[in-house]
Amino acid sequence: MVLLFNVFIVLLTACNPFAPEPPAETVSAPQTAYREETPTWTARDDSAAPAPSQVDDPMCEATYPTDGPRGPGCLSGVLSCGDVLTATTQGGSEVYGAEFYGAMYCFPTYGDFNAAERVYALELPAGTLATLHLSSPCVELSIAVARWEQRESCPTAAHLIAECEGIAGVNAGTVGPIYAQRASRYLVSVDGPAGAEGPFSLQVDCRTTHGP
Repeated sequence: MVLLFNVFIVLLTACNPFAPEPPAETVSAPQTAYREETPTWTARDDSAAPAPSQVDDPMCEATYPTDGPRGPGCLSGVLSCGDVLTATTQGGSEVYGAEFYGAMYCFPTYGDFNAAERVYALELPAGTLATLHLSSPCVELSIAVARWEQRESCPTAAHLIAECEGIAGVNAGTVGPIYAQRASRYLVSVDGPAGAEGPFSLQVDCRTTHGP
């Protein structure tokens, strides 16, 4: 009798719609530790960047003769096809500046070009194409190639020069090809547009042709 009563109570409880529901299980999201950090700012040190005069190149550490021009006039020497010259503008002539390069339309000028320059005569046989390669890893230099047939003097801004090519303010640059239809003489000037002086190398490549 007692057993039947207990079964009745269990059934009554299970079927009672008003019986309270068991509490639902709650799932807690894992907690992530959060730490607010204050950003740290570090000033950039531009002194670590090498200046143009501090470029790691053997040419910048070498020493070169600084003798003045041998002449005539502003000339420091004579170039020919196939020559590779290494020198420095230090100790060169101080004849040419922005006025000359601008008047000859050698290149767009900037700066005053008040540094010393090296000027060389370049003799080209008839029917020659010449290309000049300038390398100046230590400072920015300029190169101008002007046709000038007079051997005893150097031109000025007052002279009439029909042909001049060049490039200004570079660490490496090429001028040409320059075509000499007949045997011709040119002046090659290596100068510093912003008063810079330093070492450079100059290479003259030529080939013979029957036309430009």
